[in-house]
Amino acid sequence: MVRVSACALALCLAIAASSRGVDAFVVAPSAGGGVSAAIAARAAAAFVPAPLRSPSAATALRMSDDSDSDDGDSSSSSATAGSTLIKLPDSAVEVVIPIPPTATQAAYDRAVTEISKTITIPGFRKGAKIPPAVVENAVASRGGGKNALREAAVNGLVGQLVEVTLKDEHELDPIGQPVLNPGIVEVAETFVPGEALELRVKCDVWPEIGWKDAEGQEKPYYGLKGSYKRRPFNQERFDKAMSDLQERYATLSPAEDGTVLAMGDACTVDMVGYMADENGEKGEPLPNAASGDDVEVVLGEGRYMAGLVE
Repeated sequence: MVRVSACALALCLAIAASSRGVDAFVVAPSAGGGVSAAIAARAAAAFVPAPLRSPSAATALRMSDDSDSDDGDSSSSSATAGSTLIKLPDSAVEVVIPIPPTATQAAYDRAVTEISKTITIPGFRKGAKIPPAVVENAVASRGGGKNALREAAVNGLVGQLVEVTLKDEHELDPIGQPVLNPGIVEVAETFVPGEALELRVKCDVWPEIGWKDAEGQEKPYYGLKGSYKRRPFNQERFDKAMSDLQERYATLSPAEDGTVLAMGDACTVDMVGYMADENGEKGEPLPNAASGDDVEVVLGEGRYMAGLVE
């Protein structure tokens, strides 16, 4: 069995806890079979934190020991179990992500630290370590809600774990935005720092298509038949679409002098609009109104202010 000094263990755990996304340190023992603070310090100095690669935000400490590998006494602590993929109808899936107690506590502590930086609480200097209960009460008293800290913690876990779990663990390419179900507010109601948590995420994915080999056919998708539900014909929508197309692609042709304009006709006019004062006389110019020479006006209801076309 590898002997670990108290100082070495404390140093490794302290650095691991402060490094986001760290799952484990692997530290080789010294010739005497132990791990000293100096060895741990060198391992920590050479360590570069990597991005989070699994839905584990907990820290495990593994000690490698070739000499004791055969006695069955060497062990490692698992951070968390893997997530579960559940296939749903209509090309949808649900992924159940278990969150270990250490991760919920770490997420809550981070939320407390971040929110503490943004508020001022009487009796505590800025930047001081404030008890979580005091921070929660302060946020709630300022309209943030009683579960604001817990919602922030859950939101942090979602941001850390959902995307990497879908893509790295299950190789999913979601269509649209994955949805937490129940949502963050509901999850925060049952969230307890230091206790295990379960996140359920639903998302649409690309359908899996399996081709059946057909004898004599180079392309198996030839000759496939599908079914669909025919919608009833909507004459009103058809007429509206036709009218819009006719208006959009209409061409103008000159009219004879003296022609009386009708709805749908176009003309060019010289115009300036004014507000009427209390005596009915010309007042201030109309704001944001078309004005000038050779302004094209298409006669139609709802295009301009009431009374202009008439």
